[in-house]
Amino acid sequence: MNTGPGWCALLVLALVGCGGNSGSTSVSGTDAASLRNSPAGVSTLAFMDLELIRPDALSGASGLPAGVGPVVQSPAARPAGLAAHASLGSSPVTLGFTNVTGANGGVMSGTITLAWATVGATTTYTETFNDLTVTMTVQVNGQPATRTWVYAGTQVIAVTGTTAVFSIPPAGPDPGSITATLTDNTVAPPVVKTWKFGISSQAPLTMDWTIPAAVSLAGEFSFTLPGVDLITVDILPPLTWNTTTQPVCSYPLSGTLTLDLVNAAAGASSASVTFGPSCGHAAFDGASLTLGGN
Repeated sequence: MNTGPGWCALLVLALVGCGGNSGSTSVSGTDAASLRNSPAGVSTLAFMDLELIRPDALSGASGLPAGVGPVVQSPAARPAGLAAHASLGSSPVTLGFTNVTGANGGVMSGTITLAWATVGATTTYTETFNDLTVTMTVQVNGQPATRTWVYAGTQVIAVTGTTAVFSIPPAGPDPGSITATLTDNTVAPPVVKTWKFGISSQAPLTMDWTIPAAVSLAGEFSFTLPGVDLITVDILPPLTWNTTTQPVCSYPLSGTLTLDLVNAAAGASSASVTFGPSCGHAAFDGASLTLGGN
């Protein structure tokens, strides 16, 4: 058995102990805390949070997730807007998150700004993460302590018919990425780490809901902890959601993320995360994790 640096990196990514730290906690097994804070957990759970509001909901094909809604005046006072956007009003709109459970089990709060414009057959949505925060409270030595994730940045979703293509605009101080900043107050001194989420331009994230009651997502994305980890993720087979599932499930019921890790100290490795068969279930190279909420 190969026990060199590459194998060590595989173990870290696959959430098994490797004598070091992964994320903000020591990975000593397949417990939920280690899963959530490992590189594989970060890239999977943050991605689920960032794509919680699917394009089919924006285009009127389905509803917004429970706890997410416009922070505007009463529906009777809203501008009518486009028929497909009756639940949103007119562009732009601020969407507020109220007691929404994040993928890691924490509570999501804050807002995003959503703007859209239609040219020909394509409606382009610009989604800006303002103060969207996921807070997880845990007990440390009998006292409550928090881990918080704050998402910032902008992604663009171009919808044509029943197909949507995701991208990140090359503008701003950190072009081509959305940041996910972890502040871990469960340790002293607190640990702060900022991951960068990127979408492949060669194989962009593409969502399709042509088949009634089914939504699929394919493509590539990445998460980078500068100077430490680079994780590129290929979605194959595609992630799929069943929109007729009752109660409604916010997570894929099938599909696989194939993760390739390059770690500055340990080398290269790969692992996979498979969703389903039940709502909110994910298997990290065989280690099971239940995602938060629906």
